[in-house]
Amino acid sequence: MQNILKELNTIEDYKILVSKLFDENKKLKTQYDYIPISTFTVEKINEQIILIQYNKAACKLCNQEKDLLGKNIDEIFIELKEVNKNVKRCFTEKNSFSETTCKKQNNNEKSYFSVNYVFIPENTVMLHIEDITERKNSQDLLKNSEAKFRAIFDNNLTSFAFIDTNGSIQAFNKKAEENIHLIFNKNLEIGINIYDIFSKKNSQNFIHLFKQSLIGEVVFAEKEIETDLGDKIWLELNFSPIFFNNEVSGVFLNILDITKHKTAEQKNREALEKENEFGKLKSNFISIVSHEFRTPLAGIYSNTQLIQKYANRWDKEKKKLVFQRIYNAIQYLNQMLEGVSLLGRDYSGKLSLNIQSYELEPFILQIIEEIHISIGKSARINFTYLCSNTFIKSDKILLRHILSNLLSNAVKYSAQNQIVEFDVHCLEHKILKIKIKDYGIGISSNDLKHIFEPFHRGENAKEIQGTGLGMSIVKRCVSLLNGNISIESEVYKGTIIYLEIPFEI
Repeated sequence: MQNILKELNTIEDYKILVSKLFDENKKLKTQYDYIPISTFTVEKINEQIILIQYNKAACKLCNQEKDLLGKNIDEIFIELKEVNKNVKRCFTEKNSFSETTCKKQNNNEKSYFSVNYVFIPENTVMLHIEDITERKNSQDLLKNSEAKFRAIFDNNLTSFAFIDTNGSIQAFNKKAEENIHLIFNKNLEIGINIYDIFSKKNSQNFIHLFKQSLIGEVVFAEKEIETDLGDKIWLELNFSPIFFNNEVSGVFLNILDITKHKTAEQKNREALEKENEFGKLKSNFISIVSHEFRTPLAGIYSNTQLIQKYANRWDKEKKKLVFQRIYNAIQYLNQMLEGVSLLGRDYSGKLSLNIQSYELEPFILQIIEEIHISIGKSARINFTYLCSNTFIKSDKILLRHILSNLLSNAVKYSAQNQIVEFDVHCLEHKILKIKIKDYGIGISSNDLKHIFEPFHRGENAKEIQGTGLGMSIVKRCVSLLNGNISIESEVYKGTIIYLEIPFEI
């Protein structure tokens, strides 16, 4: 300034300078007035903080049109008491800072302000006060929306994850974290790459689908995979591309564990197959009944007529022979109906175990005697019993059906005077080992494959009376008793049947 004054030679020069200074000051004042943010300049004078300058926006903020110059800030910021405190703090600390404050409106809503406190050495503070109510409300709405979205995102029952084009995880929910840990035994983190997450045995299932989505395809698939712990589960996978400016910027991955759904689906399918099989069983049974029942019923009818006409003329042996025929026919019908009843209850899910304790050897001897009486052939059952145990705990009806059916077949398909070997051994670990060997017509290798199918009968056995249900029922009964059955056979040389059944169920 002193240098400028030295250059002033005349009063005219001085007037010109004053005019220029006045113009510059006017420009600065105009610029100051038209700053869109409320601006105040205060000075500390004799321990009083006095307003020395303010702009038009400041007038609107204070709702005052009269001159505020020279007033103490306590008279100016009546509703913004925090501003008064912070101005004093700014003078004390001689440092600039920013704070957010608020005031209540007449409708009890709040207005929010951002205040910059600028310290100007040595004794001046400039305040910039901006109304940020709309911005704050928008931010609050955004935060609330984000909170709601996050709550929906995190509490969803399906797994969500956002992946960038390089395979890096950008966001995920809690279910995704749980499933990734369950499937791959790895912790999901922001920034981790999916190529590092997917285990080798499952990688192709995921990587291929991910790459398809990167070229803009929405990919959906159901996959059965094996977890790192060895469990098999079903997953529904959905890879959806995320577009920005018509280009794929990432992928949205949705994973849903559908193991329970698939298990139920499989059970429904099995139930339907069983129902269809049961329908075939009923249809075949009607066909079998019309054929197989005719012969024994005809025998009962004809032999009853013979008794009615000639009983008075027959001797004891003749009567015994005719009664035996009737008995055999009744036994055959009873056995067939009992087998069908067992099979029907099994297919309808009503067949259950009835465990009881009983003495084994007398039980078997009674079955052998009944077979000799009912079949009436001269083939002999050679019974060997090697057990120290006298009692077992099992289902008496099922075991009777197994043994009577297998022994009847062995005798029925053997020639006259042939021996059927029947061995019963009691092994360690409470296992009943049974072997039934005959020297009859045998079973071909082709028929042996279908031996346990309902209504299947061997080619070389079709001339012998039978329904084809026996072995399928035997197989099911053995399974219910937690046992095993296997068969060895050769045509015209005989058949060996091996059974293993627990003593106690």
